[in-house]
Amino acid sequence: MVMGTLSQSGSLFPSRWAVAFWGLSTGAVAILMLWAGGNDALNGLQTMTIIVAAPFVVVMVGMCVSLYLDLSRDPLVADLRRKAPESINSPL
Repeated sequence: MVMGTLSQSGSLFPSRWAVAFWGLSTGAVAILMLWAGGNDALNGLQTMTIIVAAPFVVVMVGMCVSLYLDLSRDPLVADLRRKAPESINSPL
């Protein structure tokens, strides 16, 4: 569904043909990789998944840092810290 949406310029309701095409294509690639890999195919598929996902980890860490910085500068949070500093800054 997501790949269909992306391939049709962000349409919220991609055509059934696009969704079916991307679903069948993704499934076919996975089946071919498992078939071509022989006895150790599953380990190869897992390794490729980790390698492909590794750059996304960097993006997620960057998003976590950005969220922390944004929340630390949020006026509402700053106002709460001024009103009750002992409850916010003290450990549990």
